[in-house]
Amino acid sequence: MAEPPRMPPELFRFATTERADLHTAVLHAFAEAAGRLETALTPAGLRTLLPAGACGERDLAAALRKLTAWGLLDVVFDHAGGFGSAEAYQRESVQYALTERGEAALAGLRHATAALSSSGSSSGSSSLPFSGALHTAVLDAVAERLRELDDLLRDPDPDPGRDRRVFTALRELECHLDGLRADAARFTAGL
Repeated sequence: MAEPPRMPPELFRFATTERADLHTAVLHAFAEAAGRLETALTPAGLRTLLPAGACGERDLAAALRKLTAWGLLDVVFDHAGGFGSAEAYQRESVQYALTERGEAALAGLRHATAALSSSGSSSGSSSLPFSGALHTAVLDAVAERLRELDDLLRDPDPDPGRDRRVFTALRELECHLDGLRADAARFTAGL
């Protein structure tokens, strides 16, 4: 049996602390900024992305220190700016950026949230007939992909696009099987 991967203990600590809501909001703000290709944010820039009244200046500074200590954020200095004073340099040159661990933590949080929301709030028995119909359709699609793969691999005179079609059929088959596996896990959990 393969050894399970080891997770850094601080990776999801942000979601279990007393200030979990603030820490999560800060990480989401960095993800939102990354969507606009902003790789680093000053505390003032970060504050504009947080919900109004989410925290005070001290709370935000404490959250940034914690997220940095856990390795989820990195401190980056902007030396290129034209700062008029030492105070302006201290205030505006310090920026924060998501680390790879921060991105992984955010991806893990999103995945967990999606998994929890996909299990839905409906009780198991009301969704079983629909779920069964979906399983039948997925099983039909799996059988169709397997027949297609069999035909492609038995063809003695392969055409140049065959490898691409084999790859596509395998990817579709993999997606269908992943979906069946996830549905089976949800069904089992519902029991």
